[in-house]
Amino acid sequence: MNRLFLAFTLVFILLSPTAGHSQTSIKILKGKQRGIAIMIGEELFTQLDIDNYRRPILYPVIGPGQTRMTRNHPMVQGTAGEADDHPHHKSIWCGHGLINGVSFWHEEGQIKVDYSKPLTFDVSDDVAKISFHSSYVGPDYKVVCTDQTRLAFHDLGDDVRAIDWDVTIHASEGDLVFGDTKEGMMAIRTHPSLRIDKGASARNSSGTEGADIWGKKAAWVDYSGVVDGKQVGIAIFDHPQNLRHPTTWHARAYGLVAANPFGLSHFLGKPKESGDLKLAKGDSLTFRYRFVFY
Repeated sequence: MNRLFLAFTLVFILLSPTAGHSQTSIKILKGKQRGIAIMIGEELFTQLDIDNYRRPILYPVIGPGQTRMTRNHPMVQGTAGEADDHPHHKSIWCGHGLINGVSFWHEEGQIKVDYSKPLTFDVSDDVAKISFHSSYVGPDYKVVCTDQTRLAFHDLGDDVRAIDWDVTIHASEGDLVFGDTKEGMMAIRTHPSLRIDKGASARNSSGTEGADIWGKKAAWVDYSGVVDGKQVGIAIFDHPQNLRHPTTWHARAYGLVAANPFGLSHFLGKPKESGDLKLAKGDSLTFRYRFVFY
């Protein structure tokens, strides 16, 4: 696919949440063991797991042509060709490395779904939606803050699928400080064939390519390559209304791609703590991202 055409197409998709037309039915199947499955026709798109790990994750993620888009480790260990590094890199997840001094990136703290609040499901206009609430629990078992997460799953036709991950973090327990660290926050760990150091291509919205995209500000980042004989790609968008848009990216050659607006001292060489953000008790902050699989 022509890169310029891809860029314009995906920007259109980002700004038009109901763009495209599904050729098949999208549905939600609620299981008991491994989570909540999103199906496109009879094919698995992805599964939301809110019980088995220290934060909610989406795994597996299956792109067009039934192509696996994220790595298996550590959910499934021993997959040929996969590295066993960074066990906190679980497919698709959200978590920042310093919230009031606690790392919800390295899983020092837990993001636990709050079942006392509504867990909702909806399928309409060819979009499947799930909403839930979570508590951010520190290693001392005290709640640091809370959130509401809203996920939307799209079959956009023409071999394009998308996931929107919107999260509103509430300073419900007291003042919050999001710390200046490169470790965060909206992230995917790609299939090993979509690693730059394994021959995949990477580019951002400003035209920077390869490993040089790390730390740069960009509206989107795209990784593409050949997986199981199929030419596929993943693009991740920072919503124009997000904090410090266009965001900086913790995007590594080994397949980690993370939108992180807080790590300014690391990414841009600014003074220490330049990226800190304080949120007063009672206030909230919303982040919106889109993953496109093509």
